[in-house]
Amino acid sequence: VRTSELANALDTHLLATLLGWFQAQWAFDCIVFTVGQENTHQATLLEAEGLEQRLAYTSPDGRPWRVFG
Repeated sequence: VRTSELANALDTHLLATLLGWFQAQWAFDCIVFTVGQENTHQATLLEAEGLEQRLAYTSPDGRPWRVFG
């Protein structure tokens, strides 16, 4: 989502729509999202939708990540 659309809550709308679509149309046992450790906005957005951080890891190139599900 472009920064200019954050004020319109487009990111919140897109995540809610995506989660609804996954639940209605796909038979996934678990939906997982990975975000960079520094990306607090996305982490907050995922937590607001009821997802919890399940794992934190560092990729081979040294970048830290968080996994929500």
